[in-house]
Amino acid sequence: MHSTSPNNSALISAKSIYKSFSGHRVLEDIKLSIEPGQIVTLIGPNGAGKTTLVRIVLGLLQADSGEIFRQASLQIGYMPQKMHVESTMPLNVFRFLQLSGKHDDAMVDETLTLLRILHLKRRQLAAVSGGELQRVLLARALIRKPGLLILDEPAQGVDLGGQAELYALISEISSNQGCGVLMISHDLHLVMWPRMKLSVSINISAATASRNTSATILHISICSAPGPRRILPCIHTTTTTGTT
Repeated sequence: MHSTSPNNSALISAKSIYKSFSGHRVLEDIKLSIEPGQIVTLIGPNGAGKTTLVRIVLGLLQADSGEIFRQASLQIGYMPQKMHVESTMPLNVFRFLQLSGKHDDAMVDETLTLLRILHLKRRQLAAVSGGELQRVLLARALIRKPGLLILDEPAQGVDLGGQAELYALISEISSNQGCGVLMISHDLHLVMWPRMKLSVSINISAATASRNTSATILHISICSAPGPRRILPCIHTTTTTGTT
């Protein structure tokens, strides 16, 4: 199912992805492509299949059918939705970043400066705020200079002001470093965020089919064209019937 991408410009692409659990369709005919400098978001409610699709793209979960193509030697940085930090653990930000590999001071300083959190370098991880922790997790994903960033709810637990700064920062990083970004969110307003330069947004809304019921699986692709902001929707719906 996985192979080197046939498209020289695409970092990773998926074609005709289908996935069901216990006979209930979660993903249907999903198509996805991410190129350098492009931000792609998966938007939908909890349980819609966003994380399932990302796990398939990463090769952590097998799709029922479909194809995944990945650029050779693609370096991927992953930022989890959240992380529990034990309050008694003696671990500062610098040592935490070292857990992902041996990085010298200059590399750590460069990454923390980029995210405007250099002042947190020697602070205990348990002592940083929720918004600061999200930036530390982003730093961990960025420090190896990946070609593709995968961000799972990057603004989780961050206030509105912090969300604006974080989204603008992600957009800036993608533009300046030329890395692709695949971002998971449940917030449809993210599509219209004025400072977030989205290339493509895929809205996945999949109601789970239960016995003797029908479920509609909805796929919406929203493309933001260059220049004046235009939203071009492409909608595909499929109705499935639960088995008895």
